[in-house]
Amino acid sequence: MVDFRKFYKENANVAYTVLGYPNLQTSEAFLQRLDQSPIDILELGVAYSDPIADGEIIADAAKIALDQGVDIHSVFELLARIKTKKALVFMVYYNLIFSYGLEK
Repeated sequence: MVDFRKFYKENANVAYTVLGYPNLQTSEAFLQRLDQSPIDILELGVAYSDPIADGEIIADAAKIALDQGVDIHSVFELLARIKTKKALVFMVYYNLIFSYGLEK
């Protein structure tokens, strides 16, 4: 776990998005422009089919992403194309990591 306080002494602008909402193309365009934004840390939500710990808005965004076929593989493919100097943090259910493979 990273202690972000050593990088941001005062305040940090933190934003959140569900990858694949409203679609992967929009997510990619947003991430490509991230370095030009005032965002310091971006939390990336990875859609999951049973989001029991998420609120209604995040769950709805995840459903839209999933309905379009967004999965952990397409998320990693998208992230492989992104180059940013900003901090990225993931909000993901462990089930997705486990099914993808811990060794990967």
